[in-house]
Order: sequence, then C-alpha cells, then structure tokens
Amino acid sequence: MGTGHDSFVVKGVDPVVELLLAEVLVTGRTADAMGSDPRHGHLVGTVGDGEVVTLSLTDSSRDSLAHFDRKQLGEVARGRSASSVFSTPPDLSGLTGFLEDLSALAGSAFPRATYVGCGRT
Repeated sequence: MGTGHDSFVVKGVDPVVELLLAEVLVTGRTADAMGSDPRHGHLVGTVGDGEVVTLSLTDSSRDSLAHFDRKQLGEVARGRSASSVFSTPPDLSGLTGFLEDLSALAGSAFPRATYVGCGRT
C-alpha cells in the first residue's frame, strides 16, 4: 500500500468484531481481556474517505499468531465460523487463508507492531 510496511488487505471484514473470536482461540485470552486491551482495534490510519482503514492487533495476538502452528489455523477457522458472529456460514478455506496471511504478517512483523488494512466492500 506504499507505506513501506508489510500488509495485506481484507475486504468486508470488521476485525474488531469478526477477528475477536479467532484472537481468543489463538491467544487463550478471554474476549473481555482482548476487548479491553488498548491496542485491540486501535485506529492507526485511513486512506481517502475510509476506503482503507488500518487497525492494530494486540501484542498478544501478534505474538501468538507469529508462533502459532499454521497447520492448526484450519481448526481456528472452524471454531470462528461456528460462532454467532456470522449470519451465514463463511467459506472455511477463505477464513483459513485469511488467518494464514495474518499469521505470516505477524511472523514478519515480530517483534514490530502489526496492523491489518481493511477495505470497504
């Protein structure tokens, strides 16, 4: 995205809401602990009128994703897709791919800060 930082763009995902369960499953922290972390969903920046929004991940999410067994991310995707967050069941391969990309980004950023760019749909 021209920032000089590693990133990837995800359209139609609200990481504050939809990523929370995956963060809980990967980190072992409670949803309340994750939600109260000041870096959870912290706005880092926007492009234009919000076409791209960049939010931070918590340090525990970054660290856990960086060291998580990527072979187990499919299980995390299954647990995440079974939650009531989604009105219709999401594509498991898409969720798994998203988590794999996020894990790779966290691994490349470790121990730097990690951000997720989200585009509007």
